[in-house]
Amino acid sequence: MDTPHIEQHESMAALESAVEQVHEQFLEGTPDQEKREAIRDVVKEHVANAQASVTPPANDAALPPMTQDERVILERELNVAFREGLATAATHIAAHTNEPHLIDAFHDLLTDHFYDKLVSSGKLDPNA
Repeated sequence: MDTPHIEQHESMAALESAVEQVHEQFLEGTPDQEKREAIRDVVKEHVANAQASVTPPANDAALPPMTQDERVILERELNVAFREGLATAATHIAAHTNEPHLIDAFHDLLTDHFYDKLVSSGKLDPNA
C-alpha cells in the first residue's frame, strides 16, 4: 500500500529508523519470513510503547475475520499514524472500534508497509 507523501510524525520516523536498523542486522540469505517477523516485532514494540493500554489478544487463532469496513479503518489510521503519531492511531482504533484484534491487524499493516518500503527501495531483497 502506498502512503501519500506527508510529513511524518516523529514516532513514525522513529519506527522507520528502528525497522531499518533491524534490517541491517540480517545476513544475506535470511529467509523472508524471518525478516517479516523481526519487522513485526519492532512494530509491535513501538505500538505498545506508544499506547501501553492497548494490547492484542493472546490467541490469534480466535480472531474473527476482518471486514471491509475494518480494513478501511486501519488504512485511515495508518495515515493518522504518519501525520499524528502511533499513539493517536492506536487510541483511535481502540476507542472507536472496541475490537482489540484490530490492533494486531494494525501491527500487520505497519509491518507490511515498512517491509514493502525496504524492498522497493532496494534495501531488502526478499529473495536473498
